[in-house]
Amino acid sequence: MLSRSKGRPPVQDFCEDGADFVRRQQSQFDVLMVDGFDIEGQPPQLCSQVFYDDCYSSLAPEGILVVNVCDGSNPMLFARMRRSFRNRIVAVRSDDSSNTIVFAARGSILGHTREQFAANGQKIEWGPRLAGRGRRSGNVSYAKDI
Repeated sequence: MLSRSKGRPPVQDFCEDGADFVRRQQSQFDVLMVDGFDIEGQPPQLCSQVFYDDCYSSLAPEGILVVNVCDGSNPMLFARMRRSFRNRIVAVRSDDSSNTIVFAARGSILGHTREQFAANGQKIEWGPRLAGRGRRSGNVSYAKDI
């Protein structure tokens, strides 16, 4: 078990099939992170439309899904996320790998308007360094671009 800041409920980690776990949750999570792949790529159960619909349902009203997409050029996967999250996704491509990090918002956490959404996407790009080697992560793409 992991812990959060004082006065907040503890953060728990679970070791089980991610698709089965997410399917059982409703409006539970502020942040849901998906990083499930092996040498062969992402397993089919973590790439289905049903899985991303379940991820959407499992988030709190202003929750956000963060997905590490192996070989970040999977148009079908991005289309499924767009469909589940009503086009409220931002993708950040890494400079030092073929992966893409996708942020998908249930509510307006990324903004209410296209302009706010774009500005918040830029904050994600230039905020925390995602590449891990001290370099900033690369190109931001919005739902219409991926």
